[in-house]
Amino acid sequence: MEKTSDIINYDCVGISNSNSESDIDNLVDNNELLKENNIHILLRSKRREIELSNIKVIKGFLPLDEYYQYINSAKAIFVPLPSSFIYRLSASIYDAIAHRKMVITTSIKYVEEYSKRYPRICFYAENVEQFVDVLKHSRIADDIVIERFIADHSLDMISECMRNQFMKTIAK
Repeated sequence: MEKTSDIINYDCVGISNSNSESDIDNLVDNNELLKENNIHILLRSKRREIELSNIKVIKGFLPLDEYYQYINSAKAIFVPLPSSFIYRLSASIYDAIAHRKMVITTSIKYVEEYSKRYPRICFYAENVEQFVDVLKHSRIADDIVIERFIADHSLDMISECMRNQFMKTIAK
């Protein structure tokens, strides 16, 4: 962990406003495993703040410039989505990929598909051991896969998909 200006560079940050509190609890409870592997993480919670040797949990509002400074300085972005996100999307995943960061998240259906379609940028971890393993053994995000992700999610591609869906709907 190193400090540049007032922002500490963490190995991984999870600063979405929709983080799963139980996943945060699991990481806090397993701080020793993080410490053994020299992994420093920053998380955002809705209910508590804590600072241990290798994990810091913040609560409340995070200014946009600070949010992006943390994302830019981290190796990976952790997005521990609650189970209620089955049919929802998280902008934090798109922020991470747009900033060329690998994403680690919980085993949510659309993220499972992303990890298949975009290997080496989207990973999921079902427990703290898998989380540590991904951070220890994964390189930085793959530029070719990121470019494919960005092309697949471009305004032109999304417009075309919506246009095709609209045409299917009115053809019925």
